[in-house]
Amino acid sequence: MQKQSKIIFHRSGISWFPVPQRLFAGSKSKQNLICTLSAGALRLYLYLLAKSGSEQQPTVEVSNADIANKASVTRNNVVKARRELETHGLIRTIPHTAFVFEILNPTTGNSLPSVLKLARARDYSRQEIEAVFMHYLGTDRLDDNENGMSFVCPFHTIGVNSRSKRRKDPLNVKLSTRGVWQCTDRNCSRYGRRRTEIVENTWHEPVALRVVGGGGDILDFVVAMTAFNDSKRISRTEAADTVEQILVSSS
Repeated sequence: MQKQSKIIFHRSGISWFPVPQRLFAGSKSKQNLICTLSAGALRLYLYLLAKSGSEQQPTVEVSNADIANKASVTRNNVVKARRELETHGLIRTIPHTAFVFEILNPTTGNSLPSVLKLARARDYSRQEIEAVFMHYLGTDRLDDNENGMSFVCPFHTIGVNSRSKRRKDPLNVKLSTRGVWQCTDRNCSRYGRRRTEIVENTWHEPVALRVVGGGGDILDFVVAMTAFNDSKRISRTEAADTVEQILVSSS
């Protein structure tokens, strides 16, 4: 009989994340890794594992403030802890960035398999895309444009942008394949497509790149609306499940 894994928190409702066994793999002649790592490196690694698990992707973006507040690693010790983890083949810093880390296979030091990559939106029909956006923004639908639908953007800062302003610079949705969307107001955090900007004078590199703002596809929209409505962060995989639930309920 095949031995079953003992996952004690399975279906318990308790939030948890897996830790590689290599941290505890030692021998009489060699200490296990968890005893070798400094306290700062261990806290940083556990934080990155937790964040990677919650986002269901091996690449995570964090800031000095995140690391200080959630991992208790000070700004002065972040570089030391990062280099220690890189030396042991546990993580790597994405080239030309200051805040993006990739969790590596702790046994081989290579990238993790594609099963952990971001979920891709499947090709949706025009009717399916319309149903999802109408579910969230139906009462704020404006006149359709040549590319698809147009809505009052929900992401503008309340009190700064009036409703009339939001009607003038709407959120546009293309009714094709993956429901690409973006806001047309330059002051909105969802303006344009996701883009990369140069960040000057970071702690890691004199010049670094960061992915910022913009819209995305239909799964990005569900993730953004969940954060906007419920102050809750979900993964793209969870967003894909939400889309299917919406489509079932609207059919």
